[in-house]
Amino acid sequence: MRRTFLLLPLLSAALAPTIQAQLGVETSLPYRLQDGQEYQTSMIELLHYGQLVFDAPWRIDEGGGRPLTKGTGPQISDPSSPLVFPRNFNRISAPDSNSCVGCHNSPVSGGNGDIVANVFVLGQRFDFATFDHSDSISTRGGTDEEGKHPTLQQIANSRATLGMFGSGYIEMLAREMTVDLQAIRDSMPPSSTMPLESKGVSFGMLSRNSDGSWDVSQVEGLPLPSLSTTAPKPNLIVRPFHQVGNVVSLRQFSNNAFNHHHGMQSTERFGEGADVDGDGKANEMNRADITAVSLYQAAMAVPGRVIPNNATIQSAVLNGENHFVTIGCAQCHTPSLPLSNTGHLYSEPNPFNPPGNLTPDDMTPITLDLNSDPSLPQPRLRADSSGITHVPAFTDLKLHDITSGPGDPNVEALNQNAPAGSPAFFAGNSLFLTRKLWGLASKPNFFHHGMYTTIKEAILAHAGESEASRQAYQALSPEEQAELIEFLKSLRNLPEGSPSTVLDTSNMPRAWPPHQVTSVSSSGGNLEVAWQGGTEISPRTADYELELSTDLVSWTSAGPATTDTSALLPMNLDRAFYRVRLSDDSQPPTDPIGYVKTTIPASGEAVVAPCLQPEMVYQDKILSISGSSVTVAMAPGWSPNQFVHQSGSQPVTYAAVVVTGESAGIMGLISANTDHSLTVLFHPNDNLSGIATVATHGLASADQIAIIPYWTPDTLVGTNLPQGSQILLFRSTNAGTDLSASTILELDGGSWYDAATFQPAGDTAIGFHEAFIVRNPSTAETGFTAFGRVPRIPQHMILRTLADNVAQDIRVGYLCPVPEPIGAISLNLRTDDQLLVYDNSATGINKAPNKILIYEEGTGWIDGDTFEVVNDTFQLTPGVGYTLRLKGSSPTYTGIWHDLPGFIAP
Repeated sequence: MRRTFLLLPLLSAALAPTIQAQLGVETSLPYRLQDGQEYQTSMIELLHYGQLVFDAPWRIDEGGGRPLTKGTGPQISDPSSPLVFPRNFNRISAPDSNSCVGCHNSPVSGGNGDIVANVFVLGQRFDFATFDHSDSISTRGGTDEEGKHPTLQQIANSRATLGMFGSGYIEMLAREMTVDLQAIRDSMPPSSTMPLESKGVSFGMLSRNSDGSWDVSQVEGLPLPSLSTTAPKPNLIVRPFHQVGNVVSLRQFSNNAFNHHHGMQSTERFGEGADVDGDGKANEMNRADITAVSLYQAAMAVPGRVIPNNATIQSAVLNGENHFVTIGCAQCHTPSLPLSNTGHLYSEPNPFNPPGNLTPDDMTPITLDLNSDPSLPQPRLRADSSGITHVPAFTDLKLHDITSGPGDPNVEALNQNAPAGSPAFFAGNSLFLTRKLWGLASKPNFFHHGMYTTIKEAILAHAGESEASRQAYQALSPEEQAELIEFLKSLRNLPEGSPSTVLDTSNMPRAWPPHQVTSVSSSGGNLEVAWQGGTEISPRTADYELELSTDLVSWTSAGPATTDTSALLPMNLDRAFYRVRLSDDSQPPTDPIGYVKTTIPASGEAVVAPCLQPEMVYQDKILSISGSSVTVAMAPGWSPNQFVHQSGSQPVTYAAVVVTGESAGIMGLISANTDHSLTVLFHPNDNLSGIATVATHGLASADQIAIIPYWTPDTLVGTNLPQGSQILLFRSTNAGTDLSASTILELDGGSWYDAATFQPAGDTAIGFHEAFIVRNPSTAETGFTAFGRVPRIPQHMILRTLADNVAQDIRVGYLCPVPEPIGAISLNLRTDDQLLVYDNSATGINKAPNKILIYEEGTGWIDGDTFEVVNDTFQLTPGVGYTLRLKGSSPTYTGIWHDLPGFIAP
């Protein structure tokens, strides 16, 4: 028998409220907590109940709607026209939504809102906005407090709906800053002036006159309610919510919003047993409801970073962090603010709540450990070794004027922090709380009004106090501007349950800042290595050091870096490999890079092949594959055909290589590209069906593709060989053995030319698996040093015979930079296939092989002279090329030339 169980989060049996099933009853919640039960249930159950309250679509039978009161709380201007159907909802003056999640919903409950979810702040002071000029009653529908008839742009301030992510940390920062500012205030004697500062943020100067009164004229960044001097002293409360710093706490925010948007009135704001709004319902929301929904918002996960799996974009992100600081953005968008060693202990309610909202004097606080409570959604922040929790919200929690003055369309029509109807109220507002940038790129629109659809638009709209930073941004090069945008694009809300606050595009945790090698080149007789370093936003925590290996297994310290992000290393060995790590980093360091030397005898030749890879220029998830067209998941914005070789203007030929999954190693030349797709010349025998794409397997499981430049004579062999040196390429389409070179390149005057056509040929593509001959015409030994990355991709190639029952010679390369027994390599060969080995130390040209190995299925490799099995004794040599002589009878078959050994596999 098949049984289906429906599991619902429940209160413990001792506390579960009585739920009496009633046919025909329509309610938004399956149960309601009563006051006192918030103390008796587990935190996970209380947070779940808080989400139920947040998501509930409030109904008229539960108190939804407010027939006789405004969204601001007082009685409506015209009680003879109550807000009942068809006047019960109004997009401008509200009620305007059924539930909190109706607007705060992306990507989860409590999240951001689209432009359609904008709130018309201060429109709720009207009964029912109609714009009816014949309506003369003040704030009834069409006439404001001055007797004027406002337009849509004048009646309210249209504001974007922000997510509540990490809001518990934000409220605790504001509380601690308020404590600091009030402590400074309380220490001031008459006739004194002191700077107001907290957590490195300056709020200007506070003065106390000789008579004990207060002068707040030099205080900066606080709203008018925090500066009022009608009380014995200004309260100096830092108000972190609403985009103009109008609201002290999540509790105040919730009490306001439930009445404004839904007509649900709380007992702490409107009184026990009172039916203030005239809908026949009292006690519409109790203390337990408001406490639970406030805790739910406080407990929401923090935003973080998403770093693309692409070295080019990673470098841009890191550079963008530096630009963010150097042009002055970080002066207001402070990358992080510190919470004290108890600051992560959020308590509800806030001690600075204004009247109409409970304080710790009214109820026993409930404490929530924002960092480590297992009931809370992930990810969380963590305290450092000194107990300080750094909150990377990119805000200073101050108000700033970022407009150019009254004519700036970014100035709001009304001042929310001034008394409604006052001259200051109608003078408008240009002071905005520094926008929290964490999670920025997960929101579809930007600025306080949400009317900009790109980050760049929002940057260019900055004026006033931010004018200098905007001008500095405009003075950056286009590339630097793009890097800054890439950094801001990395600030995102993360998937539920994320294991870290920094992820890659596969949703896997990653270290940031990276210490990834960005380039490797030669400088004289040295290997020059450069890598990415830290920034002020993402500082490195230790010094860089380099490690050296000759076998890619045993690593020893090569000493500290020459500079913060580069090193010059002597190339005094036949081959060596390096990797970069932080001195106290126990995690795997960078992928190794290195060099391999090749010697060419006097008046002789050497059969050589690449054994390192050029620097990868791009890597990302595969969105889809259709025929030869590959679309990538990110939108990199490539220039048309920027990866297509064009002699004289684009000297580089690029390959696209599948780098993950069961099809890793499949590759092809890029013959065209658009801004986000590649046309790749895969071999017809390549099976592309095994490639996992976003379209077929989802983002997390999709394979990745990389773009890697092919080697060329200039980049692999170089131009320091003797005059008249030659490179022989074997690319004949003829079947047979002992084939002549199809192309000969010759070095003349420091440049490579095609010996047949005399055309420049230094940019000729050399395949990753391709062996070729280098000839030295001089009477002295010579050579070259190849440097690059250690291959991390399984090497896959198609081995082709060109005619039935005709042996075929193919020049192939050994693609590992350290020696390895031939028996360790999977070749998928057939009996009587041969490997021809050449003596690269002998003089002379057109040399015959000095050894022939014969393959026998079931046995492996046999020495053609001694007939001994040499699977374990014959070592393949890095940088050396071989001839593979295929005896197979079929015209084409697939072979794997080299699977990476385990010690360098990804």
